[in-house]
Amino acid sequence: MDIYEFRIRGVGKVRVFGMIDDHSRFVPALRIYKRKTAANAIETLANALGTGRKPRAIYVDNGRQFIAKSFRQFCENNDIKLIVGRPYNPQGRGKIEAFFKIMHRELISQVVFSDLDHAHLELSRFRGKYNNVRRHGGIGWIVPAQRYFKEMKSLQ
Repeated sequence: MDIYEFRIRGVGKVRVFGMIDDHSRFVPALRIYKRKTAANAIETLANALGTGRKPRAIYVDNGRQFIAKSFRQFCENNDIKLIVGRPYNPQGRGKIEAFFKIMHRELISQVVFSDLDHAHLELSRFRGKYNNVRRHGGIGWIVPAQRYFKEMKSLQ
């Protein structure tokens, strides 16, 4: 899980909390907020859990929202191992960082958002396209949803 920041005219700086499945490149959660808080990180993770598949572990940086007691407790309560990366080491979060570059190139630099709700709607559409339409070279040129839900079936 990581955070991408950008500005919306008339709104100011916003933060996109995102998660990506390491093996399938599926993005189970992508949420936009005005602030970086543990509550927003928890809401994003809870949203991801709603896809029907629980991660064994999540990798985060050492931002306050991720090392907060409430976030750590939420992970523990859901049997999710929290792995906190070394400071100033974005290489450890390479897949989510690569996703954010794609999101910037294909969405944020192309759309003028009118407000936070509009940005949330467009992010939701983009996530759907990324997961279900856009083929990914790192997983054999299939869409992330194919791999993610195939794995989910094999786990049942």
